[in-house]
Amino acid sequence: MVREIPRYSYALRQALLTLDDGTEYPGVHIAWAKEIVGIDGLEEQPFDAGSFVAARPDPEAPTEEELVPPADF
Repeated sequence: MVREIPRYSYALRQALLTLDDGTEYPGVHIAWAKEIVGIDGLEEQPFDAGSFVAARPDPEAPTEEELVPPADF
């Protein structure tokens, strides 16, 4: 499920997670397709990682064009 989300860095993906109670969390940063390392705007993870039932690409994730440095960098 998470492995299908495009990476925005070497091992990081930005996902929108849906929990078993229907709550959605955008801006979830996942390393190595298995470890939640942060959530945009939150200092602590407000849910148990085992409670998510769906993951999809976060529409707010940076695009490949936004990540490539300009030619004059």
